[in-house]
Amino acid sequence: EEYPHIPHSFTIEEALVELRNYSDRGYRHILVFDERFHLVAVLSVRDLLRAMEPEFFKTDAYPKKYEGYCPPEDASLAIMWQMSFLRDCKKKMQKPINEIMPFNKITTVNADDPVVKALFLMLKEDVNALAIIENNVVIGVIRLVNILDAILEKCE
Repeated sequence: EEYPHIPHSFTIEEALVELRNYSDRGYRHILVFDERFHLVAVLSVRDLLRAMEPEFFKTDAYPKKYEGYCPPEDASLAIMWQMSFLRDCKKKMQKPINEIMPFNKITTVNADDPVVKALFLMLKEDVNALAIIENNVVIGVIRLVNILDAILEKCE
């Protein structure tokens, strides 16, 4: 209940606002539930920001146009402002979360699984947080930083 969570009908903007409300407590993920309160996604700040990523970040469509104005690695900045990046972001922020959610299997762990299993799954799936499930209900979230803390504690 304390972990940030939203319905899948929220917009990207509503999800970002909700996540920002929890940022002072170190939360960087948000749980997404359907109308039956089934977990449908665990989204990171990166997932939400990537949903607003401009198309020109995804291609090499413009590299020659800005040669000479700034170092090549900074060329995207000039393009970003020219193409009204913030206006485009505001428009993309109105998309419902259920349009940008990954529709693949959600990786979770059971409450009685060993921590090393959670670590293995996080590294394998390249995620930083997993929902902890007990009797098909989310009872918590384990983050990579929690595993790091446990490893350091055991190794001291």
